[in-house]
Amino acid sequence: MNAYVLSIISAVLITSISAIIMPEGKIAKYVKGIYAFIMLLIIISPVVPMIKNGDFSFQSVFNKDSDYKLDKGYLDYIYSKKIENDEAEIYHYLINNEELNLKKTPFYIEIFIKNSDIYEISKINVNFSGEVINGNEEHINIVNKIKQAVKDFTGVDEDNIFINEYV
Repeated sequence: MNAYVLSIISAVLITSISAIIMPEGKIAKYVKGIYAFIMLLIIISPVVPMIKNGDFSFQSVFNKDSDYKLDKGYLDYIYSKKIENDEAEIYHYLINNEELNLKKTPFYIEIFIKNSDIYEISKINVNFSGEVINGNEEHINIVNKIKQAVKDFTGVDEDNIFINEYV
């Protein structure tokens, strides 16, 4: 490999020096063309033996599994940040929803994804650490309203949205 790189650098240097020294005229065009042809031969020289030996195939060049591997640590980090961001956005959406009236109710959001390769939400937990329905207020089905609000915001099916109340 070192010899290959050295031959390319040498050819470039010789071409550059000769282009500077050579006078302009009709012959200069032909000499530059010859140098360009020699450069082309030098660049493709490693490919010719591979084709002759049968070691070369386009499938090996374009093989998806050859050198590309997912960096699980990086994906986990990115997905954890995305989950934190999505949890905060859902929380603020629910807090600012006037119909739900959750400003005084402590709760937190948990998002779970299906697998670590693709960010696709499999489940959302809305966990309340206090009473959701106050005994003094008119009874409404707040659980279904919260599920609907989360579904509207995220697009996750209601069957995958769970409301948990811990008193």
